[in-house]
Amino acid sequence: MTNITPPTGGFDPHSGGFDSQYGTTPFGTTPPQFGGGMPGRGQAKFGKIGTILAVVATIIGALQGLFVTMFVQAGAGATSTWFMMYSLVMIVIAAVVLMFGFMGMRQDTDRLYAGIAIGYGALSLLGYLLSFVFNAVFGLVY
Repeated sequence: MTNITPPTGGFDPHSGGFDSQYGTTPFGTTPPQFGGGMPGRGQAKFGKIGTILAVVATIIGALQGLFVTMFVQAGAGATSTWFMMYSLVMIVIAAVVLMFGFMGMRQDTDRLYAGIAIGYGALSLLGYLLSFVFNAVFGLVY
């Protein structure tokens, strides 16, 4: 049987790197320091504005059929004119929501609302623009 002695200098390789004799880790390293608290709690002004505009646009979208029917029955123009105006207003709102979402991603510390605004703005903008393209193509074909 051989006699194995632990290394000298107070460092035990099986202790996980902690030198109990000196109270520090080997080679002068220190454990990482962590700050306390949650960073940026409540700092989402641009993202919240974009999300509120997205909710308003969703409510307008849910009621647009009712509004168009009321305006047309009141003799305020043709249905196609009202749908075109509605689509243009919604494109502008979606672009503004997307802009607030991007501003929130860059400047807000809490980015949840900015992500919601970017998602709504991008999908709405893409949907309306693609519907214009498809309507133009189908208008030429049929």
